[in-house]
Amino acid sequence: MKERSLSGILTSAIIIVVLISISFTSGITYLLLKRYIEQESKEKFKIQRHQAKSLLSLRISQLKGRLRSLINDNTIKVTLLLGVIPQLRERMEMLYFPENGAYFYVEGTIDKVIIPSPCDLHKELIKRILNTDKEMELFESFKGRPLLLLSKTIERRYEKVGRAVCLYLLDQDRGLLKDIRLTARGEIYYRSGKRDAIGLISGKRIILPDNFHLIEDGVEVGVGEKKGLISKLDIFSGLLLFSDLSPLEKTKKEVLLILLSLSIAALSLGIGIALILAKRLSNPLKEASERAQKISEGEYNLDLPPPDEMPYLELKVMSKAFNRMLRSLRKALEESESFYKTIFEASGTGLTIVDKDTTILLCNKVFEKLSGYRREEIEEKMSLTEFVHPDDRDRMLEYLRLRRIDPSLAPHEYEFRFLDKEKNLKNVFISVGMIPGTKKNIASLLDITPIKKIQEALRESERRFRELFESSKDVIYVYKDGEGFLEMNPAGEELFGYSRNKFRKMSFQELFWDSKECAKFEEEIKRKGFVKDFEAALKGNGE
Repeated sequence: MKERSLSGILTSAIIIVVLISISFTSGITYLLLKRYIEQESKEKFKIQRHQAKSLLSLRISQLKGRLRSLINDNTIKVTLLLGVIPQLRERMEMLYFPENGAYFYVEGTIDKVIIPSPCDLHKELIKRILNTDKEMELFESFKGRPLLLLSKTIERRYEKVGRAVCLYLLDQDRGLLKDIRLTARGEIYYRSGKRDAIGLISGKRIILPDNFHLIEDGVEVGVGEKKGLISKLDIFSGLLLFSDLSPLEKTKKEVLLILLSLSIAALSLGIGIALILAKRLSNPLKEASERAQKISEGEYNLDLPPPDEMPYLELKVMSKAFNRMLRSLRKALEESESFYKTIFEASGTGLTIVDKDTTILLCNKVFEKLSGYRREEIEEKMSLTEFVHPDDRDRMLEYLRLRRIDPSLAPHEYEFRFLDKEKNLKNVFISVGMIPGTKKNIASLLDITPIKKIQEALRESERRFRELFESSKDVIYVYKDGEGFLEMNPAGEELFGYSRNKFRKMSFQELFWDSKECAKFEEEIKRKGFVKDFEAALKGNGE
């Protein structure tokens, strides 16, 4: 697995934190702004609804005012009473002409003539109104069109002289629709069915939600490619107001674009800050880690950068503590080096540190004396095998190979023949051990050549003594209290008639006839350490 640098980790961490923070903040901000804009749009829609309602109420009030003027017009009353149709028609055409979808008609009680003459569409409506004597104010649908019906009785001196009728078709009142559209920025729709409505301005049809009758403040609907809020106008049942939300959607997109731009700018700034902070923090750590690596490789003379050069308190504390630890370590190493160097040099044997390729890395003075070379000629230049007799060299190399595999496979101590600078042959006893954690060996070499010579002299002396012991005509024996006879030469075997093995099982007293003489003999031996010219009667195998 590839190791990542601290700088990369810090940079990534800061960028991730910045990215999450910006995303979270931008998301929350966008949602809050969106909610605020939507609430503002709904509040604005309420105002528009109020404005539209006010405009419509004003128009209806104006119509009612004109209708009142008509029933209070004395000329109209007189002409109706006298049945003067031409003058009545002239008066109606001059003062109460059709305007903005409003049509005014009068009917006299005498001849039942409707003035002015209605068109076929209006005639049906007027007859329905005039069939009742009641005054009427009715808003309803007439062949899919919103219609307001007003009727009043015309009286003169408390005597009924006729009826006045106002037919108001909202879809023909362009002035009203224009005012609503300009003032309220909305469009009037008329509900023609349970779920559909037709725009009085555009003529477009929309499908209303199932629960539209439960909504008072407005609900979102689609009109073609547009989305908008639609709500009831409480003046007349089935009359609706639609407000286009396209500007709102545009505002939302603009807000989102602004937030995205700000987020990108903030992210870029955050990345820049992250890189600066990471560099400011990681550069000292990188330098400290490089120095620590060199220190671990043996360059103990180095220190971490001083605390004054570290940018942060934690790094200052770390640098100060690490340098203090290094000084203690250097002091301990110097003491340890001095201690072990003294032991190394003061050792009575030749000591060497041998690398895995048998190169001698260090040696002491005893080894110099043993080899005949100066230390400068040996260390890191000569191999230990150069001092080994050719007949012993393969054995030593095999031991070194096995020791690197498993130290228990090779003997730790053995002898070999050593060749010094002058090619003098020496007998050397070597002790070898692995230095823990390395492939290096420490070897202690002891020159046993003098010991070998003494051993050879002892063997020669023993050989000569054995020849004298065996060939002597006098009886010679070796006796030890508590153990009996240890040795008996052939002359003793012949004199007493016992074999050498038999003597090893006998005590000294068994050879004397008289035990008193034996005791006297032993006393003389203990007192003087020897006996000379002592006569005694001894037993033999033949008595």
